[in-house]
Amino acid sequence: MSVHPSQFGDLIFGLRDENPLIAYQSAVQLELLKSKMDDWQREQCQSALAAASQQLQAARKAQQETEQAKLDEWDKKDDRW
Repeated sequence: MSVHPSQFGDLIFGLRDENPLIAYQSAVQLELLKSKMDDWQREQCQSALAAASQQLQAARKAQQETEQAKLDEWDKKDDRW
């Protein structure tokens, strides 16, 4: 038994959504449906989840670097006084 292709595709697409809530809901649904997936779908699901995780980590790192750069800039401005 496998998950219907349109449902599966929608959930995989949802992982890439910019809205974190939609991405999270898609990931949860994929996890719940894993037992109904065929081998190919499971492989695609794992790949998509791994890619989404890497994108999230990269986005968090970029955000931290941006925040640190702002703090450094503020520190430089404070040193001028």
